[in-house]
Amino acid sequence: METIANVALYETEKLVIDKDIQSILKRGLSDDDDAIVREAVRTNASLLSLELRGAKYPSGVFLLYPTPSQMSQQLAPRLDVDIIFVHGVTGCPKGTWRWGPEMSDSTKQGCWASDWLPVDFPSSRIISIGYEIFLSSWFGTGIPLIHQSKIVIDKLKLASVGDRPIIFITHSFGGLLVKEMLRYASRDKRYKKILDSTIGVVFYSTPHFGSDLTHYRKGYADSIFRGNSVVDDLTPSQSLIDLNTQFPEFASHVATLSIGEGVSCFGTRFSCIQIVPDESANPGWQPLSQHRFTKFDTDHRSVCKPETKTDPRYTVVVDWMHELMKDKSKE
Repeated sequence: METIANVALYETEKLVIDKDIQSILKRGLSDDDDAIVREAVRTNASLLSLELRGAKYPSGVFLLYPTPSQMSQQLAPRLDVDIIFVHGVTGCPKGTWRWGPEMSDSTKQGCWASDWLPVDFPSSRIISIGYEIFLSSWFGTGIPLIHQSKIVIDKLKLASVGDRPIIFITHSFGGLLVKEMLRYASRDKRYKKILDSTIGVVFYSTPHFGSDLTHYRKGYADSIFRGNSVVDDLTPSQSLIDLNTQFPEFASHVATLSIGEGVSCFGTRFSCIQIVPDESANPGWQPLSQHRFTKFDTDHRSVCKPETKTDPRYTVVVDWMHELMKDKSKE
């Protein structure tokens, strides 16, 4: 299914009239495997775009809303904003944004990015970015932050991101990725439209100044842990300080909402740590009217997983986004 989705980027007209492909797509959209469903949706999005005509969805770019059925029935709404989700280390396009109590089978849980947000923002296009990122070389190699940002921004450009206002919603490393991506856009005129169109960024537990957790890989632990370039990018460094200092300069028009976390426990209450400490989760930008910081008493993984629609982990973000869109409409 992933191969078909990639072919749809360049052979749209041929696939639209191919009855076999349409049959495969129909089966894919109802498959029990969430990964197959995501690729089928990505294919359909490339084939059926109406108002989104010209937008293509390369590997790792998943359209959550409008749905393929809305697009095929010409029910897609007028779009006022692109809301783009970017997960962090070991995250995924939907699982990172799930809602409800944690279950042993996370595939059975809902995703608030696709279940709740379209109701609160019916005139939005909602996209979730997926990319492989691991802390340990045991599970996969890591692509350095600066290179990963270039890969993602190229894909967003292909999806016609930049044609309308943009709000990014990020978790952990995903926030660093968006910051680096916007810095890159400020230096390359091919992507400047993406920077200029960005009006806000939500940072759930983003380690703006790095995470002390990376120090556990030193010495003996590193021989077991086998850290990669991702661990290097998350280690407190001058490069992270520079990126944080420069952000309000190259993105002076962008509003931000940064969210801190409580502690994460591993095994027992005696092994609890704050993966992203407050001093790293809070970028310290001014003025506070443009750059807000708040904190939820939840662990690192759960900070972006509200249990209900009245959970502050959802309402605080949605209220901030509504305020942002209201201010944008006055311009």
